[in-house]
Formats: sequence, C-alpha cells, structure tokens
Amino acid sequence: MPLTEIKKQAVNLMHQATQISDLENAAHPTTQQWLSLAQQHFESSRPKTLEDTLYTELCARQPLADQSTPSRDGDWIYFSRIGENDDYPTYWRYPAAGSADQAQCFLDVRQLAAQHRYLDIGNMETSPDGMKLAISLDTRGDEHYCLQILDLETQRWLDWSIDDMSGDFVWAGDSQTLLITQLDDRMRPDSVWRHQVGQPEAHCIYQETTRHFWLSLGRTLSRQWLLIEASSKTSTEVHLLPAEQPDSPLCCLWPRQTDVEISVNHQGQHFIVLSNHLARSCSLHALPEQALHLEGQQAPTLKDWQTIIAPQDDITLDGFQLHPEHLLIEERSHLTGLCRLKVMDWPKANQQGHIPAPGQSLNYVVKTPDDLCSLDILPSEYPANGQARLVFESLRHPAETWSLSLDSGNHQVLKQQQVHNFDSAALSTRYCSVLSSDGAEVPLLLVARREVLENGHAPLVIYGYGAYGDCLDPWFSSARLSLLDRGWIYAIAQVRGGSEKGDQWYQAGRQQHKPHSFDDLEACIRYVLEEKLTSPAQLALWGGSAGGLLVGATLNRCPELIGTALMEVPFVDCLRAMQDPSLPLTEEEYEEWGNPSDPDILALMQQYDPINNLPQTRLPEVLMTTGLNDPRVPYWQVLKYYVQWWTQNTDPQREPLLYCQDEGHSGASARFEGFRETARLLTFLIHHQPSSTTVSTS
Repeated sequence: MPLTEIKKQAVNLMHQATQISDLENAAHPTTQQWLSLAQQHFESSRPKTLEDTLYTELCARQPLADQSTPSRDGDWIYFSRIGENDDYPTYWRYPAAGSADQAQCFLDVRQLAAQHRYLDIGNMETSPDGMKLAISLDTRGDEHYCLQILDLETQRWLDWSIDDMSGDFVWAGDSQTLLITQLDDRMRPDSVWRHQVGQPEAHCIYQETTRHFWLSLGRTLSRQWLLIEASSKTSTEVHLLPAEQPDSPLCCLWPRQTDVEISVNHQGQHFIVLSNHLARSCSLHALPEQALHLEGQQAPTLKDWQTIIAPQDDITLDGFQLHPEHLLIEERSHLTGLCRLKVMDWPKANQQGHIPAPGQSLNYVVKTPDDLCSLDILPSEYPANGQARLVFESLRHPAETWSLSLDSGNHQVLKQQQVHNFDSAALSTRYCSVLSSDGAEVPLLLVARREVLENGHAPLVIYGYGAYGDCLDPWFSSARLSLLDRGWIYAIAQVRGGSEKGDQWYQAGRQQHKPHSFDDLEACIRYVLEEKLTSPAQLALWGGSAGGLLVGATLNRCPELIGTALMEVPFVDCLRAMQDPSLPLTEEEYEEWGNPSDPDILALMQQYDPINNLPQTRLPEVLMTTGLNDPRVPYWQVLKYYVQWWTQNTDPQREPLLYCQDEGHSGASARFEGFRETARLLTFLIHHQPSSTTVSTS
C-alpha cells in the first residue's frame, strides 16, 4: 500500500469515535486496524537494502559455530555447542574422570524448538546424581513455563510435567524431589510446592500473602541448603531447607525488615550474608549453623550475626562469592560508579565459631586490561578447586572467560569472544562527569573510533535505563560496531535510578525522586551538544522497558534537542498501568514508582507520564517496538502511545513507526531472528541520520 494511503487511513482512524481503551482488546476491530496499519507503515518505510547489509554484517562479524567453556558440576563436565546454521544450541557432557572425546549430547534444543515458533528456557538443571534433567520451557513469550523431566540414561521424556509455573525450580539432594514456584493470577510467584518426580501429588510448603512480595528459589554453594527467598523491591526474607531432608520444616534465617535486602550463602559451618541493615553501602556477616532454630520459625537475632566486613562510606559491597579458603568481594565506587574485584583469604573459625577478619594474609585487587570494564563472577565449579571463573569485558574489549588462581591472582583466558575484522586499538573510550541540574555528577561513558571521538561533530546515540537499581556497567557489543564503523559515538548515561554510584544513586531516582532520572539524561544531552560531539539532528536516544519511559519523558521535555528516538517495549503509559492493580506486576511496582493513590505521586506521574505529555511541536523520528504476548509492558500501552503520537504530531514528514512482534518482552528467541531484529533497530538509527560516514575498518 502506498505511504500516502497509509497516512490517509491513519487520519481516518484518528477521527473514529472509538474509545482508546478499546485498544486493550486485541480482538477489537479498531485494534486490528491500527496494528495492521502500523505494520504496513513500518514495511513501507523500511530501507530493506540497508537492513540486509546490516544483517549480513552481524552474521559475518562473529563465528557462527561456537562452543562454550566446559565447567564441572559434580561428576560431570558440561558444555554447549551451536552449529553454523543453527538457531538453538545442543548440550553435552562427559565424566569428570574421563576425557572430552567421550562427550555425548544429552539435550538438543533444536528438536524442542522445531515444534514451536518461540522457545525460551527459564531454567535447566541436572539432578544431583546426574541421572535426570529438569527444564522449564516458555513457548509463547508470555513467561508461563512448563516443567519437564528428561531421563538422561534412556534419553526419554517422562510422562509427567508441571504447567503454568514461573520457570523457577531447584532439586533437593535426593534427586527425586523438586521445589517449584507457582504463579498467581497476576503472574506473581506466590507459592512454593514440593513435588516428587512422576507423582501427581504436590505439597504447598510456603505461601506468600503480602501482595508486593514474590518468591524465588536457590541453593547454597555448599549444596547443603535450599533457599526460599521472599522479596519486594526493597526487602528480603530468607527461609532454609536441608537439601538432604526436603520434608523438613522450613527454618527462617533472616526475617523481612523494611528497606533491608540481603544475599546469602553457606560455607563450612557458617552462613554468610551480605546485608544493608547497618548501612545502605552493605556489610558482610557470618552466623554459625548452631545458631539456627531448626524446629520453628524463630529466626536468629541480629546479635547472633558476626560482622566480618563493616560498611564503608565511599564504597558499596556489591556482591560476593565464598570459597573454602578465599573470599571474592565486588566493590563499587560511589564517586565514579566503577567496579573492582577484591580477593582475600577466608580464615578458619576458632573453637567458639568466631571467624577472624579476612584479608590478613591475602588481599589484592584483580587487575584488568581496561578501567572502563565489567568483571563478573560466574557460578563456582562444584567441587571448588582454588580457581574462580570470571568474565571480563569492556567497551572496546570483547568478552573473555578467565580462570583466576585465587592464591596468585594470575588468570588464564579460557575463552575469548571472537570478532572478525575488528581491532580494539582503533576504538577510544572516555569517562565524562556531567553536572545535572541540581549539581549531581552523572557518569557518561563514550566509545567511538579514535579519530571520531577526537573530532566530534558525529552521529551520537545515548543509551539509558535508570530504574530498579540496575547498573549499566560497561559491556562489549559486536552489533555496536556497525554504528562505530559508520562514524558514530555510542554513549551510556548512568542516570539516577540505577545503582552505579551506590544505593543513594538508586534512591535519588525512584518514587518521588523519579524526575532526577530525566534531569540527568537531559543534562547528558546538553553536555554532548555543548562539547560539539554531535548536533540535535544527529542525536539519538535509545532505551527499553523502563528505559523507554526515560526516553519518552525526556524527549517530551526537549524534543528540539533530539533527532531520533528508539524505544523498545517502552513503559510509556505508566500512570494508567500503576492505577490498575489487576495488571501483572503493578502492586509489586509501587515501591519503585510510587502508588498513584497518594495525591503527591499522582501529581508527579501526571507531569512525566510520556503518553499524556507529548508536546504540540515538531517531534523526533521515533521507532517503538512491542510484543503481543508481553506480560510486563502490554502491547496496548505502546499501541496507545503510537496512536497518541499520530494525534500530536505536527510534522507530516515525521510519522511515528511501530514494529509489533508476536513474542514477549525479550523479543525473538531464535538466534538469526534476533540478528534480524537488531538489524532493524540499527537500520532505523542509521537511515534517519542527516549524514552518516562509513569509516574503513581495514
């Protein structure tokens, strides 16, 4: 259909006397008309040649046949492979006492995916005896999972499954008992059930009645204890179950307290907890096993816990991993938002159960090739061997999997992400500290080809999120190179609402302080313009989900400074969503965004809600994406925003674009369709630039 006819239909639809709420019904004729119109408009505006070029680049830039780093779990070594033309991997294993040439494929995900348009594995775990595989599968993208069991000896699927579960489960030590979490009618994991594999009966062992708390399951590294965590956005409660006695009563290790969050593990005869109950920057504590009250719900008191590492004023303890003789601690600077990993000795407890201060004989910071980097701890191999698995990556260094000798601090590179036709020395990075409107210093990380960053006046995209305390630590992206090789600058804005500079950074960007996130992104926009790194016509914003709200609210403030906006599954109808507690996740989200039943929160949301504040002025070029099965940001929120954008837009040359897929919040599950989706997004950014210069990579 010609573009002029599409525009004519859009005008006609806008003048129909149809309630906007009708768009919440996917079967309503108006909804179908708008979705069809959006698809036709997107297809007619799509520069297919450029998209195909980018898709070819994405496929050619990395080895399509690959194998993961082998890791030990009990008596087996596990790894995965993916073939050159495959969308999904195969999983392999061989005995730890054997050799790699004995490896056998125990799961072919290609066969599972052949039966479905979409396939996501929520969790996959072999039983402790290595004889069974439990796997949870979502075949729609709506995050409703089905748990199935594969007999690894016979390679036959058991005629036994659990439908409509959350995807979360854990094996008990007997290799026959599974704990799973079930969903309520608002998709909240609200109950834990104990199942015997193959048996129809199930027993509910925990029910969460507080509606903004949800449940998750885990296991300590020692494998001696199963964990049931009840969490809200700001609080954690932890219950224990002996792994070898899954029929035992639950034992409360840490009761919920307002604004207190913890993470827990177990080593030797002690439980170790990272907690913010003394200070928001967190501290590390130990509890002897004998202090537990195994026969009841009475939890240990705070005086039972020994402080191992006290809180610090300028550093947040971000995470830890405990080994028999070593402690790994992730630290985050409140000044810069940068992270580092420390390794210390872990001393033996004395006869009274007291643990001496760690780090007396060993205390070092793991060295990295780049300061603007991420260094993540992978799950420890079982049994432990004096080594830690880490993943290093930076804005200009592809990911590497390391095996770190905890005693020496030396590391061996087990695997390096291969990127064809790429030279990291051609890229340059820069850390900028941007002053926000209230004087807060916002980290802005830049990466570009060296000559582009030096000269400026280039296309530039700012990526942001700023919610839930999630951190945008530096990461490498091979897809990003398609922008950088065309002369772009890529920027990451670590706005308030994330925890990059500690918990206070998060607190300053949530609930009544949410506008700080928008202040920070606007400050970053003005900074790159004042520094002449780019121009308004060349400036793009990019955000997804809560980051889509960040982009939407900010472009409403200063549309004249922005040329293009890319919004993936954006949370742009936030006021309407937060006023409807029947929607999935709404009540859990009150601690993040605030409850609009509070008049002050209502007034604040009315001021920044993207859909209700589109300005009557020339708007940027925009592409928004959504998924028909998305349970987190329902398609109709984005569709209503799209319709509103058509209504408000005053520039006939800048109609909004909407791409709607059948899947859920995370997009396509098949690898090559994922490449195609990425190519679509990059195509939109590049195509809508007034000029883009391709820089040779040879």
